[in-house]
Amino acid sequence: MPLRTLRRTLREIDRNSRRVKRGWADRALGVAFVAGLVVAPLIVWKMESWVVKRGTDGLASVAVFKGLDGESMAGVRIRDPKAKGPMYPASTIPLGEAKQWQDRAWHGWPLVTRDVTMPPRFELKLLPACPESRQGEVIAAAQAALDADPQALRPGEAGERVHVGGWIFSIGAWWVLLTFLAWMLLLPLRVGREVHRVARNAVRQGRIDRCHCPNCGYNAKESIQTGRCPECGCDLYERPDW
Repeated sequence: MPLRTLRRTLREIDRNSRRVKRGWADRALGVAFVAGLVVAPLIVWKMESWVVKRGTDGLASVAVFKGLDGESMAGVRIRDPKAKGPMYPASTIPLGEAKQWQDRAWHGWPLVTRDVTMPPRFELKLLPACPESRQGEVIAAAQAALDADPQALRPGEAGERVHVGGWIFSIGAWWVLLTFLAWMLLLPLRVGREVHRVARNAVRQGRIDRCHCPNCGYNAKESIQTGRCPECGCDLYERPDW
């Protein structure tokens, strides 16, 4: 019984409800709304290659040296980054300075959808006492000094990470933006159409008040009883659609 009463109530509401007329602008906006959901993921995917923010983290600086009576190299981390130059221990031969860097790249807009961390790299500054052929040994000594120092910054894990939350937010942001742009493009047409309708109805109402034909403006006072315009055949009692 309650279900039958609910159905009867819904039928009564539907029968007495005012039908909303959807024009071509409303249908075009609906198509743009659905198309935006399809296009937004493609734009976010392309933004990963169009918008890339790069950064470099300075991890550590190491002074590499060797003893006066030996060929083995050693290194010590430079703890004061503002120092003018590395402080080499006494009775050693300075070989150079190795700076460790790590590059990162953030892809996507408005939020980051993918970030890439590069493997750490060394930037060498060799001194005259060290030939270029020993660059590999200098890097190995610098890496060993950093591994032995518990207070040294550790590089981040190299690789690529996808941000699912960034993808979802970016798709939603582009979806809203595309729909808003479509609404803005259709707004002048909708306003112009509404102004034309109001002006047209005002003109027709003025003609009806003067007993003229609302369609062609013919003076139809003599044809009031027939209800038809003798000029164009239009209904003289037609009222504007407000």
